[in-house]
Amino acid sequence: MTPKELYKELQNPRYSESPFNRKKGWGEDMEIVEEVISQYWRERFLIDHRSQEAYEMMNRNLTLTFLTHDDIDWKGVESLENNFHAYSLSAYYPRFSVGKFSDGVAIVEWTLYPDGQFFMDEDGYGMESCEKSVLYGYIDRKCRVVIPFQASSWKKMLELRPDAEYVAKDSDGRDDV
Repeated sequence: MTPKELYKELQNPRYSESPFNRKKGWGEDMEIVEEVISQYWRERFLIDHRSQEAYEMMNRNLTLTFLTHDDIDWKGVESLENNFHAYSLSAYYPRFSVGKFSDGVAIVEWTLYPDGQFFMDEDGYGMESCEKSVLYGYIDRKCRVVIPFQASSWKKMLELRPDAEYVAKDSDGRDDV
């Protein structure tokens, strides 16, 4: 399905009802459509109302469909303790989250493995002694990776925002995004 066709499909009212949810106001006329999969809300589609295009970010099997292996800094991934979901481009664990758009880009957080509290039950049992493994990257309005996903801090990634904005403007071939 082309981005224009997917956009048209996602305008169907069924994408505004359970198991779907529309996250409006994502900045710059962008929107996210999420779906409940495996008992969690998952951000599945990115909608650009300006261009009337939409992009699948994740399929129902929780595979990130907008990524390729070239969009990941593998040296950083290797440094993470629990990194196995990166190799299959899996968003098995929540949180996969797209930040709000500004100047044509958004930061994306991809949790490969949650911290130990995720596994704890209501009585406090089952907690693991591990830190979360997270990758961050930047995408543009067409869901293209403009800064590769990397094992970095949130603060460091915010410092890369001007680079992301520059790449996004350059890839569109125009000065205004």
